[in-house]
Amino acid sequence: MKNFLHSANFSNRMISGMLILLFGIVFLLDNFNVSMPHWLFSWSTFLLAAGVVVGIRKNFQGNAWLAMVFTGGYFTLSAITEFDLSSYFFPLAMITLGLYFILKQPLRHKAQLG
Repeated sequence: MKNFLHSANFSNRMISGMLILLFGIVFLLDNFNVSMPHWLFSWSTFLLAAGVVVGIRKNFQGNAWLAMVFTGGYFTLSAITEFDLSSYFFPLAMITLGLYFILKQPLRHKAQLG
């Protein structure tokens, strides 16, 4: 029998609960007029966090989490810094895609597993 602490249900609840708690603390601090960075409440930061959560839940398998992390990270980094990232986006995307194809584990078919 699986230990409750190692079950997928507990892990999903823990991650979801920690994110909701974190967002609640951030919004409470914002209501108390504690200075928060403007980029913290942007769609790109939310997309970045959602990509990390999806990656954790899927054990970083698949590509959806990677697309969300890169898109959210690009726009969040652009909001944080005044550095113009647009001229570097395409070369960095190509380098990242090349590394992904090189380092990606080959898919195993069900016939090979058995």
